[in-house]
Amino acid sequence: MHFMSIEVSAQLFLFPPDEPSEPGDFDARLARQIEQKNPITEDPRPGVPFIHTHLHDLESLWWVAVWIVFYNEFRIPQQPNEAAVSDLKDVERQLAAARTLFPPIMESTRRRDGFQLRFHKICEGLPSSKATVCTSFDLLRRDLIQGHRNVQAMLPHSIDLDAIDDHIYNNFGRAFQLLQALKFTLAFIPDFYAELRGKLKRLRAESANDIGVVAQKRR
Repeated sequence: MHFMSIEVSAQLFLFPPDEPSEPGDFDARLARQIEQKNPITEDPRPGVPFIHTHLHDLESLWWVAVWIVFYNEFRIPQQPNEAAVSDLKDVERQLAAARTLFPPIMESTRRRDGFQLRFHKICEGLPSSKATVCTSFDLLRRDLIQGHRNVQAMLPHSIDLDAIDDHIYNNFGRAFQLLQALKFTLAFIPDFYAELRGKLKRLRAESANDIGVVAQKRR
């Protein structure tokens, strides 16, 4: 479910052309609207029923790749995997960013907003080692949004499935080649988080035990 295109999840076209704004002050525009038709009457023009397009498949691939990056720690091979307990806050920030894009409740609008409006901001919760990856994902996200807009430019009358340039496929291929070239191994962040929490508890227990021993010696 988390890899589903936001339009497929909503069963709606979410990137139609903006309606042009009318000139004039608000009162005059309101009077014209009331004179022309009942303002609560639905638009009589038949709309295009929602359909699944090839862009939705590309977007699903994007979501899979984003999930892998957001839910995994990047570790450099041949370096110690042990992390300091102080890294716990960094891991918590990454998990918070991941849960913004992949909320436990699918009806949440956070995922849709994250894709349409806030992806770059959400990426700020990730470590600097993922900056290049997030930049490439952001470029692909912009390509997808522009592709959706091109397809939906004639709504509500029609959609144009041929309004997609092949460059979007080339860009996806190039972005994934760049990801493949990165010399990282992945560690599942929820497991890493549990590991760090366990270390912190052990350290606290040992510290409390040491304090108790010192107190007994003083007595």
